[in-house]
Amino acid sequence: MDISLLSSIFSQQSDDLSACNYAPYKVYNPLVYAREPFERYLQQSKGASIETIYFGMNPGPWGMAQTGVPFGEIESVTQWMGISGKIDMPEAPIEKRPILGYAATRREVSGMRLWNLFKELYGEAPRFFRKSTVLNYCPLLFFDESTKNITPATLPKQIRSAVELICDNTLSKIIRLLDPKNCVAIGRYVEKRLLSILGLEKKPKEYSDTNEPSIFHIPHPSPANPQANRDWSSQCKIILADILPQQSL
Repeated sequence: MDISLLSSIFSQQSDDLSACNYAPYKVYNPLVYAREPFERYLQQSKGASIETIYFGMNPGPWGMAQTGVPFGEIESVTQWMGISGKIDMPEAPIEKRPILGYAATRREVSGMRLWNLFKELYGEAPRFFRKSTVLNYCPLLFFDESTKNITPATLPKQIRSAVELICDNTLSKIIRLLDPKNCVAIGRYVEKRLLSILGLEKKPKEYSDTNEPSIFHIPHPSPANPQANRDWSSQCKIILADILPQQSL
């Protein structure tokens, strides 16, 4: 995997998103204030031939927002991946949405569930990153005037369209660069974006193009998703049965 090219793609995405007007929403961008650990995360796949990319929607307030790593539950980041790094402050920090970095004591449930699944399947992090990685569709966190966390899927149409235009383009570049066999959407929103980018949203389910990656969907592991609270890891193992055994060899 060409880390420098992938890093430049994310830098361009970050620059393009910074030019958008998000009012009245406040925005955090971990690709800026937590760039060092993010780059160290990308280095986990240096020299790898990526077969499967897991795509999340955007950072969580207690995951990537604190650590710079997608679904970055602190224990998984520091102990399993061995990643640390400098965490600065967002451009306009919000008092009720503090960035504590690795000193944060609250654990992100979504990240804990996701990385625990990979720990169970692969044992050590290098085995996972040898052929797989986890990335986000959008690198931004959005907070409304009450500081409630707002997902890209629920932004007003005008803002959402501007974000999707940039993030769709970035996702397309990533897929072309890494040329994975499989793309796994974590949640329906990302699945919809992937199908749109690949021109598959109007194709029948049995349609297959060997020039495009296979698209899979797994439920989002957030506790806010009722489906995720019913043995989420077992659901994922069933859905991904065709690719997980190959990946864990």
